[in-house]
Amino acid sequence: MERIKILEWEIEIDKEKTIQHYKSLPLVSNGCCCDECINYVQACDYVPSEFLALTEGLGINLKKAAETFYCADYDDGTCLYWVGCDIIGRIVNGPDRTMKQEKIQVWKEHKTPDRVPDKKTFIKGFDICFYTISPITINGVEFETITLDFEGVFLRIPNRKE
Repeated sequence: MERIKILEWEIEIDKEKTIQHYKSLPLVSNGCCCDECINYVQACDYVPSEFLALTEGLGINLKKAAETFYCADYDDGTCLYWVGCDIIGRIVNGPDRTMKQEKIQVWKEHKTPDRVPDKKTFIKGFDICFYTISPITINGVEFETITLDFEGVFLRIPNRKE
């Protein structure tokens, strides 16, 4: 187990078991084929490197999130998602079972992804929190589990069917 300090939380995680858990899960868009879930999986390719480093450091595969909810479209070509990602571990210190949000400013300038011409990825920041959930079972063994909850503004990927 590895201890990590993120904002006001100190968590203890088993990154390798978390990675193993995500390997067994389908992509979000395999469980739901609505336009919003398909967009979420594609838009994960444009998540800012700072936030991607955080989630990968926890063993999370964003494209296989436990829960993904589309919230809103914005006029600038972005949309808001609420996402929950499970992690094998526990909260050592910090709020638990609260919806208190802390903001991480992860993108300081607008950037245009090479693969989506004429679009800009606007991610003003991610509001995150951690909370304890029911244990996850891997190969018949239960493990303490927490969730990284976040709201994020993602790029709206143009319809590729045209």
